[in-house]
Amino acid sequence: MNIRNMRCYFLYNIPVTEQLLADDETHQHQGLGVTPELIDKFKQHFEVKTANIPAFYTNHYRNEHTPYTISDPLILHETYVDSGRLQDIPFFQELNLSQKIIVHWNFLLSLQTTGLITIWLQVDETLPNSLAYRLSGLHLNPDYAVIATEPIKALWLHQPDEPPPYVTLDALAHVIRTHFFIGCGLNVRRVQALRHEIQIPFTAIEVDTKCKDQKEFVKKERRSLAEFVFKPNCWEIERASMDHVHHVLADDRIWSIAQDTYVVVAYEGTLYVKIQNYNTGVPHEVSSFNLADESSVLHSFKLAVSVYHFLRILDDLLDPEINKLKLEVDQHQEVLHDSFGDSKQTDYTVLREMNEFVIQVSDLQFRLMDLLEEIDNADKLIDEEWHIVLLDKLTLALGTRIWRDGIHGRINSLRELAQTVENTYQRFLNLNANKSIADFNAQLLIANEESQKMEDRLKWVTYIFSVLALAELLGLLINIGLDDSNSLSLYIRSILHLNNSYAHILAIILVFTVLAGAFLAIIWWERHDV
Repeated sequence: MNIRNMRCYFLYNIPVTEQLLADDETHQHQGLGVTPELIDKFKQHFEVKTANIPAFYTNHYRNEHTPYTISDPLILHETYVDSGRLQDIPFFQELNLSQKIIVHWNFLLSLQTTGLITIWLQVDETLPNSLAYRLSGLHLNPDYAVIATEPIKALWLHQPDEPPPYVTLDALAHVIRTHFFIGCGLNVRRVQALRHEIQIPFTAIEVDTKCKDQKEFVKKERRSLAEFVFKPNCWEIERASMDHVHHVLADDRIWSIAQDTYVVVAYEGTLYVKIQNYNTGVPHEVSSFNLADESSVLHSFKLAVSVYHFLRILDDLLDPEINKLKLEVDQHQEVLHDSFGDSKQTDYTVLREMNEFVIQVSDLQFRLMDLLEEIDNADKLIDEEWHIVLLDKLTLALGTRIWRDGIHGRINSLRELAQTVENTYQRFLNLNANKSIADFNAQLLIANEESQKMEDRLKWVTYIFSVLALAELLGLLINIGLDDSNSLSLYIRSILHLNNSYAHILAIILVFTVLAGAFLAIIWWERHDV
């Protein structure tokens, strides 16, 4: 199999999410992945354009996951690999390259995920497949400093030292990210946990063959095709075994919808093969879309890798966040326990902090769920079934579903933490309410006892005043009945011409009748007033 030309794409993540929970001072979170606010910061310093999007991607993808290319007009996006320097490395010395390898790069940010730095090598001369695949493994040794810096030395504008004459792929990706982020005044911290996972190459080759069709071509070249993603010599294995070839070229790793296009997806990378013999010169259209061209397949590959990177970054960030949240839960429970046992008035500041904690954790939980729903639904992003199939194959090959399930597990942990705090909060409120009710009942009991004592006292006072009133009435009647100088008796005697005895008796009857009538009138008034 002769390779007429080849492009090796190396994708590096651009982590932009460094803080998942709200900041204690501002009570604001940065959001998950790239946000419109972050894009606006880049627009203030660099040239920002919407990246080319294949026609079969949905309007939802274009609006909610918009990919942007960020560029600096003062910096070239092209340099080269010196072929002589490359062939000084034993692993590449048999390539026998006659010209420089052109190196291109771009810087891309997509909303709601992480960004990507893509560096690709363009080889425009014929190479034997037995050696060509080695170029797609250039990233595997971080000491291969073969990329010239002279054409792109402006990238080192923010560096304290002059650029070295040659750098590695990793070093170039790092300086690209540093240049753009420092230019915007943003943090440039790198997620070190992903150092060995971020380079997932995409290799595109154009080949000639004497085979009559694609099926015969694959059967004949299957070992060579597998080696482009397996890279046996890079791992100190001479050649891939046929068992491993069968594994790499299994149906769930193959995507092909055109006679001249063949795609193999694997964890170690992806191979795109363009068989020139079967190329009619007319773009192949499926459902009115160009699905099998290199740029379309590469875009879907970038989407899958970006999601994979992002889930791994989130998983890496969630571990310490959840551990920190667990400590906060323990602290809240301890403070509540001490507050409840204290005889002094409870400090309700801790309740407010717990409420904010639940809101904050619940917000993160829902943001993660929304994000997973967005990136997990291929139908929401792609309108064409064939590329949905390709995206699913890429997701399966990269192991994205495992990391997605891991994030789901973290979401469940967040839900449990929030529920624990809510339960503790509710138990405290119940205990506090029960304590308040008990205190109220005790106070009510004391008040009832005091009221009963007061009623008892009033009864005795009533009895005393009743006796005094009775004595007073008795004295009045005695005075009327026995005192001949009583004015009422004298008045009756003079009016009716009665003797003293009858006048006294009539006066007593008159006074008693008036008092009885007044008493009955008061009783009648009270009954009718109620």
